[in-house]
Amino acid sequence: MALTWTAPAPGAAGALNNYDIRWATFPLSSMAFYNMAPFASVRSTALAPGVRQSTAVAGLDPAAPWYFALTVSDLQSLRSEL
Repeated sequence: MALTWTAPAPGAAGALNNYDIRWATFPLSSMAFYNMAPFASVRSTALAPGVRQSTAVAGLDPAAPWYFALTVSDLQSLRSEL
């Protein structure tokens, strides 16, 4: 499964460099559900806001409905909201 998102503006602590992507067969509508889901950590160099980024998640059942969510953190490990 290919995922694409747009790089956000830098946070208060500066450049953003780590995306935490989670997936599940149920909606990831709160941090409690988000923290229960499998994840992939995608390291990135800081990109200008609005630049498209992407990654792939393998091994998902194509017949199942999948929900994805991500957070992003900066160089000081300050994490965004869900």
